[in-house]
Amino acid sequence: HDGKGWHCQLLLPEGVTVEMINNNKPVLAHNLLRLPVEVWPTEPRDKPGVMDLWTADQGSLTKPVAPWPLLQDGTADYFKGVPVGVDPRGKLVLGRLFAANWGVAGMMGSGKSTLIITALLGAILDPLVEVDVYCMAVNADYDPLKPRLRTLFVSDDPEQIPTVLDALKGLMSELSERGRKLQAAGEPKLTRALAEADPTMRPRVVVIDECQELFVSAVGEEAAELVEKIVAKARKYGVTLIFATPVPSADSLPRKVAKVLSNRACFAIGDHQGNDAILGTGKHRAGISATTLRPMTMDSDGSVDMGDLGTAMTSGFTPADGLMRCFYVARGNGVDDVTPVVERALGIRA
Repeated sequence: HDGKGWHCQLLLPEGVTVEMINNNKPVLAHNLLRLPVEVWPTEPRDKPGVMDLWTADQGSLTKPVAPWPLLQDGTADYFKGVPVGVDPRGKLVLGRLFAANWGVAGMMGSGKSTLIITALLGAILDPLVEVDVYCMAVNADYDPLKPRLRTLFVSDDPEQIPTVLDALKGLMSELSERGRKLQAAGEPKLTRALAEADPTMRPRVVVIDECQELFVSAVGEEAAELVEKIVAKARKYGVTLIFATPVPSADSLPRKVAKVLSNRACFAIGDHQGNDAILGTGKHRAGISATTLRPMTMDSDGSVDMGDLGTAMTSGFTPADGLMRCFYVARGNGVDDVTPVVERALGIRA
């Protein structure tokens, strides 16, 4: 028994591959008295012909996740990462920010915003961090964070897309200046001491939500090339980029962008092409797939099925690719746990 499930490795017979088993995953789950989402057959990188099988305890993945560790008190450290969820075994998952860049994808109602907002709440609990959010869809997801954000740009007007491109150009120029300052300080990468001593060297987190609007626009190719260059420099300079899209593809998340992402999360997705566009080529075939995850849905009588809301297949968040259940900081239906965290973040920065 391993955490909240069972783990074993099986040597497969000749002519049988892990891909074949994944193609029949519903049958495997049925035979194990599990839901498909509770059964994860994968092939270890160093053991060809072996199936690594982790099977969750019945119902363990549908029970609520524990409260976010920083909900009531505590601070965070950009250089150490922020708590974003738990793995299927119940182990805490820290989202790395320093020297990392994220890609988040999934259908509407699957939990993308949950992960990003939790990560941002953790980031602002480090008083050094500056956060910029560019959301190319009109919604109120980020409004409670506005008092602590350096930038909150929300627009679905195609004419406003150059604003995001200009921000990326400004970021590229800033990275050059950061590089010169690191060289002068004799440091190969940003440290907390340097960031504390020089306000212009503070860590930055930049979110580009609904990024497909940028990359499929007339300036999309220029933006993709710019992002590729930024990421090459930003890793050591304390700048983290987070991209989010509900429709991952070669157009909405260009290959030159996807290939430089260190942390990838795919919530419920409709097909294996979208799965691999965010998680990487061949991931679905290897069993690293979010296609069996279900988004939140509403019935005709108004009842809500939460599906697998907040659960993502991830790569880069944990030592081995796998499921992550995200923490949820509640907001809506008369509950607001986000604003008190933002107020704490403002207080520790004063």
